[in-house]
Amino acid sequence: MNRFLVWMGVLLVMMFPGSAYAQTSWWGDSRDAAADARSVWVYYSNEYDWNYNSDAKVINVVKDMNSKNIDIIIASMTYADIANLSNPAAERTKRLQLMINEAASRGMKVYAGHWEEQFTGSSDQMSKYTRVDHIISFNSGNAATDADIVGVVTDYEMHGSNRSMANYDNWRLFHHNLKSRIGMNSLKVLPVTNDPDVWISGCIDCTSSWKSANGITGNNPFTGDVAYFSTYNGTVFADSLIGMYYYSAPSTIQAKAHDDIVEAQNLATSIVVGFSVGPNGVDPSLVTEGEVIQAVRLIESERAPYPLGVLGTMCWRWDKPDDTDQEYRDIMGAQFPAIEDAHVRGGTSSGDNYGASALLEVKDAPGGTDYDRLSYWKFDLLEYTGSSVQSAVLSFYLNTGVNDASVPSVPVTWQGLAVDSWQESTVTWNNRPGTSGAAVLGTVSLTNAGWYSIDITSYVNSQMADKVLTLRLSDDASKDRLIKINSKENTNGAYLTIH
Repeated sequence: MNRFLVWMGVLLVMMFPGSAYAQTSWWGDSRDAAADARSVWVYYSNEYDWNYNSDAKVINVVKDMNSKNIDIIIASMTYADIANLSNPAAERTKRLQLMINEAASRGMKVYAGHWEEQFTGSSDQMSKYTRVDHIISFNSGNAATDADIVGVVTDYEMHGSNRSMANYDNWRLFHHNLKSRIGMNSLKVLPVTNDPDVWISGCIDCTSSWKSANGITGNNPFTGDVAYFSTYNGTVFADSLIGMYYYSAPSTIQAKAHDDIVEAQNLATSIVVGFSVGPNGVDPSLVTEGEVIQAVRLIESERAPYPLGVLGTMCWRWDKPDDTDQEYRDIMGAQFPAIEDAHVRGGTSSGDNYGASALLEVKDAPGGTDYDRLSYWKFDLLEYTGSSVQSAVLSFYLNTGVNDASVPSVPVTWQGLAVDSWQESTVTWNNRPGTSGAAVLGTVSLTNAGWYSIDITSYVNSQMADKVLTLRLSDDASKDRLIKINSKENTNGAYLTIH
């Protein structure tokens, strides 16, 4: 029995490396500060002249996306640009390849978005699945050093009278044909739907007998709707469904997606939870950075009990920089995780290194240093393209609450140091960085476990010459209570958010 448990543990580590969440090679997480799997819809063709018509623009956009926790880029293209994928010499094709390569160098992936229009089931629309040939040609014709397009995303929308039994069946047939056209190629197929419950409840002629014949039961939420919209005649065509959950509260998005995630847990198809970001005048949206972060965290919480049911989130959309839509690009700050962190301990442990620890410790005990701990973070902002910031907020996660009636909270003091040469793998109490020239940034009173933040804008601006900064944590009030904060080796590691 013990041997069986050991092997099960090994299997789980292989399945979920470094996390309790399922990851795939084709829809993963670049291990950014948020430790989530987040994608964004990008109008590559329609906004080419603003964002992508030079190599420098492409590189800067990918840097910006990566700093804002985007792991998957869905590059929506017109038919002309899709057709040009068969021509590697075309300007827009070369720039797309540059985007894909820049993304791959940061652990990000690129999908081709196409088939984006109101679906009527016309013969013309039904034949357009053959356009995937250009994407296959692009992947097969690029250089060995180039990264590939990972998959295709369709957005055949259905509204009003288009939501009918016949159109649903043709929509499924189209995607079945698309998957068959791809054949043994590795491209993944991810159709965009509304919340599947919305499509079923909004159908103009979906009878009870039709629902029963197609395995759909219940009444909003339905069961069997995910299976229906991912298969045709018993054959699975969708590697994942991107459901657009157009609701204006993070908790509602989670609640509406939950039944689909649970159903997908036992299917060959998973769910990507999509939502709109920024006021667009059409659909309910999330309009603040805090709402977006909360929505992503709630969906991530679904990945623990249902790791095969949900891959992550998709934010609609990344915007061109000079309009007033205030979508993902404008709302979200750039986030930079700590590149190094460690705590050091005095007394008999003064020569020991704790750089690999999952927890950072802070403590000050009166009367000696044997039990004292200090913690350090190092941040690298070299990919931030600006020379100053409007705001910089550090977020960190207290792993364990104070939970002591006699000492209900511990005021932890933050300092910005002038020395950045220390390394987490070698720093000890004996060789810790000095505090000469340090700036006291403030004090945060820590009580219950959870997220905390501190504004360090002035200090970050003072460090923009080399864009590397070191923070020191200490219990200057000598409360003699052990503080444990998640390190970068843990989930919910610390990160800087910069606007």
